[in-house]
Amino acid sequence: MWTINDFSAYGMLSGWGTQGKLACPHCIEDTKAFTLKYGSKNSLFDCHCRFLPANHSFRRSKRSFTKNRDEKDGQPYIYIEQEVSKVVSNFPKVTEIGWKKKLNGYGSSKTKDNEKARKDYSLLCFRGELEMQVLSNGKMGKLKANDTLTSSYAKLVCKWLKELRMPYGYASNLARCADVEKGTIHGMKSHDCHLSRIFKDLCCNTLRLDDLVKLNDNIPIIICKLEWVFPPGFFDSMEHLPIHLTNEAMLGGPVHYRWMYPFERCMGVSKRAVTNKTSIFLENHSINEEDASRCIHAEFAIWRKTYVNNEANEVTNKDIIALSCGPSPMAISWNIYFVNGYTFHTKAYKINKKTINSGVHVRGLTKGGEDDYYGTINYMIELDYFGLKDRVGLFYFEWFDNSQVDVFEEIFD
Repeated sequence: MWTINDFSAYGMLSGWGTQGKLACPHCIEDTKAFTLKYGSKNSLFDCHCRFLPANHSFRRSKRSFTKNRDEKDGQPYIYIEQEVSKVVSNFPKVTEIGWKKKLNGYGSSKTKDNEKARKDYSLLCFRGELEMQVLSNGKMGKLKANDTLTSSYAKLVCKWLKELRMPYGYASNLARCADVEKGTIHGMKSHDCHLSRIFKDLCCNTLRLDDLVKLNDNIPIIICKLEWVFPPGFFDSMEHLPIHLTNEAMLGGPVHYRWMYPFERCMGVSKRAVTNKTSIFLENHSINEEDASRCIHAEFAIWRKTYVNNEANEVTNKDIIALSCGPSPMAISWNIYFVNGYTFHTKAYKINKKTINSGVHVRGLTKGGEDDYYGTINYMIELDYFGLKDRVGLFYFEWFDNSQVDVFEEIFD
C-alpha cells in the first residue's frame, strides 16, 4: 500500500479490486467486512479487535462495539509471496479496466452521518443518544452529537486552520481547505489527514524495529477507540488499511523511497511551471570575537593546529588534520538547508510562505524547561574544510529571552 499511486490507482495497476468486501489486499477472504442493512454499503466496523492481544478488555466488551458480541478470533492469515503467486498464476490478464461511477471520497459534499447511518447505530450498537429520535414536530430525526461545534466555534477553528503554518513536508497546504465565512472545511485529500503521531513515526527517514512493534500494537487500539465515536458506515477500507502499514514498513523499510508524494509534488511543480528561485550567493565570513567564550574557542583552534602539526604527537586521523587547518575563506550561504533528514529555512525566507521551518528549540538540563532555548535562524552557512569528506553547516540564531514573558505574548498574540 506504500506505492507511488493512491489506493484506487493501486487497484487499477495491480488488478486487485479495491471496492467491496474484499477491498483489503492483506485480509483477502479472511475479512470480516459486512453490508450495512440501511446504509447498503460495505463496512469494516468492529473488525479490529481481532488484532488486539487475546487478553485485551476490548475483546470481551459486549456494549462498546457490536451488541452482545465478543471477539475470539485471531489476526487474519498473511500470505507469503510464493502463496500469492500460486493463487494468481492462473488468473486471466487484465487488459482493460473502466470505472462505471465516480468514487466518493475526500472532497465530496456527502456526509457519512446521515439518517441511514443512525438507523444502523440502533441495529448494531448500544448508543441511544445517537439513535433516531422523535422530534418536537412529531417526525423522526437525528440529534446532534455532543462534540458538534456551533457555527461561531466552527468559524474560529477554520480561522485557526487558515492561519496555521507547519514545517515543510509535515502536511499539505491545509489553509486552502478552510472557508472562514461559512465555517466549513472542503477539498481535503487523504494525505491532509496524516497529522497524527502514528503517521509521523511511520514516515521517519530511519525506522527502528522496536518502534514499529510498538506502533503495530497501538494502531488497533486507536482504531477501536474511533469505533466508539464514529458510525459503522464511516469504517470503509481506507479506515481499515492503517492497521497493516507497520507490517509493510517492516518488510520494505522507510516509506519515503516508494510512496506517491514526491511524484505528486513533482507533477504539481511541472503543472505550475515554476522553477526553483532559491538564491544562492557566496560571501566572505570572518570570526568576530566579542566575549570571553569566543576567545576560548579561538585559542582552542590555535592550540589544536599547533598540536596536530607537531610530528611528535603522531596525529594521523585525516578528519582531525583537515579541521585543524581551518575552513576555506569562502563559504556558501543558504536560505534552505537539508541535514540529517530535516529541512531548515532562514527567518527571511519564510516570508509569504505557507510553511515555517525557521524555529529552533534546544532543551536545557532541567526537567521543568526553565533553561530551554527558543530561537529563529537568521543565517545558514556551509563551511568547506579541505580534505574533509563532509561539509559543515553553521547556523546563526537569534535567541529569545525566556525571562521576558511579554516577548512571547507579543509574538503569539
